[in-house]
Amino acid sequence: MAEIEVKFEVDLTVPAENVNLLCRQARALDPEGTADLEQLSVEQALRVLCVFPKDAPVDIGYELLQGTEVRALVEPGEYRLTIVARVFDENKVIDTARQAYFLAWGDIFWMPDCIDEALFELLLASNPNPSPCELGFSIKVWRPALDKLAA
Repeated sequence: MAEIEVKFEVDLTVPAENVNLLCRQARALDPEGTADLEQLSVEQALRVLCVFPKDAPVDIGYELLQGTEVRALVEPGEYRLTIVARVFDENKVIDTARQAYFLAWGDIFWMPDCIDEALFELLLASNPNPSPCELGFSIKVWRPALDKLAA
């Protein structure tokens, strides 16, 4: 099976009143203590909450690549998460995403339209962490990366 590079973006909102909650949640979920607990920025907290899946990516059939980042947008409280990954077992990623979707939403018939959507569900929309609103942020929209569309 051929390897696939996946790149997509997710626009997120963090209301000012949720910044402390977001950072506390990130500290609690940081699996390896990789975040600097004293100087945790909103961008670092979002990266911890959105990019550290419960299961190791290599066990699911993908790996995150350089270029995965969170950056602030112009409007206060608005952020863009860019995910860059290499998928080496598309079937395993899709099967795992379908299982996660079923556990989160109860729909056994859901099928992702593309591998990008499967990874979006695994990392954000159907991951086993608390829901985004409980973590202090909301998902506005997700889409294939704009530079990927231009290619």
